[in-house]
Amino acid sequence: MTKKRSSNGFMYFADARRALYEAENKGIHLTAKKLVERATRDWEMMTEEERQRWRNESRRRHDERYTATVIL
Repeated sequence: MTKKRSSNGFMYFADARRALYEAENKGIHLTAKKLVERATRDWEMMTEEERQRWRNESRRRHDERYTATVIL
């Protein structure tokens, strides 16, 4: 069985922004493609420091998952 790959900082950012994007579209559920397109535009406008926040969150979750797996 192949291990599931960890999400990167961008994916955590996109997931966190999903509710905002759907609210802006009057509650219409966005397809994955539309979500990624919108999140990409916002991600590219962010500063490197803002992006680093999400990368740090990705690393933290990865480390938590890895630590939990090793302990088990």
